[in-house]
Amino acid sequence: MKKQLAERMLAAKLTHHLESKAKQDNDGNHRNGTKAPRR
Repeated sequence: MKKQLAERMLAAKLTHHLESKAKQDNDGNHRNGTKAPRR
């Protein structure tokens, strides 16, 4: 029972991490390092 709970908690944490990473990548407000920023 404890093992199942731990596995569900880890799966939820991983899912949350991946979803937040996907949102961060798709916001369009990041640099890819190819050019200097405009001033």
